[in-house]
Amino acid sequence: MQTSMVFFIILFGLIGVWYLFKIISLSKKRPTKTNIKIKFFQSLTIGLKKNLVDDLDSVVDIYKGISLVNEEEDYRNNLSLLLRQYLVEIISKKRDTNKTVEKYNTDVAKKLSGFIKLNEDLSPYADLPLEERTIFNDITIFLDKKDMDSVRRKILELQGTIKARNDDLERIRNINNLTVPLAIVSIILTVFFGLMAWGTSSISTLLQRLFP
Repeated sequence: MQTSMVFFIILFGLIGVWYLFKIISLSKKRPTKTNIKIKFFQSLTIGLKKNLVDDLDSVVDIYKGISLVNEEEDYRNNLSLLLRQYLVEIISKKRDTNKTVEKYNTDVAKKLSGFIKLNEDLSPYADLPLEERTIFNDITIFLDKKDMDSVRRKILELQGTIKARNDDLERIRNINNLTVPLAIVSIILTVFFGLMAWGTSSISTLLQRLFP
C-alpha cells in the first residue's frame, strides 16, 4: 500500500514539475524581445550619430547581429516594428533649443521613415506566415501577368492553408486549456498523497508506541 502511494506521489510530482517548467519557459520569452529592443536602439543610436548607418542594409546588419536570426527566418516585420518604435521616440522627444540637435532629430526621423518604407516594399507581406506570404507573392505576380487561372488556383490553395492553420491553432488552444488545470491537479494530488503517506506513517508509529 505504501509502495503504491510513493509511486503515485513521484508520478504526479514529475507531471506537475514538467508542466510548470513548460509554463515558466514560455513566460521567459518576453524579456528576450525586450533585450533585443534595448540593444537595437542603443546600437542604432550610436550608428546614426557616427554616420555609420546610411542605408537599410546597415540597419538589417545591426538587427541580425543582435537577434541572431538566420537568412531564412522572417525578420522584416519585426524590423519594421522596431524602427517604428524608435521613430516614435525620436518624434516624441522634447524640442531642443539647440538648432543643430533639432535638425539632427528631424533628419533621423526622415531617414527612419525611408528605412521603414523600403523595408516594407521589399517584403509587402512580411507580417504573414511563410506559406501564406509565398502564396500572396505568387498571386501578385500572376495578377501582373493577368494569369487569372493561376490566381484562382492560388486562392483555393490559400483557402486550404488558412483552414489547416486554423485547425492547428484550435488544437493548440485546446492543449493549452488542459495544461494549467492538469498541472494544478497533479500538484494537489501530490500534496494529498504525501499527507496521506505521512499520516499513515505517523499513525503506525503512534500505535507502536502505545502497543509495543
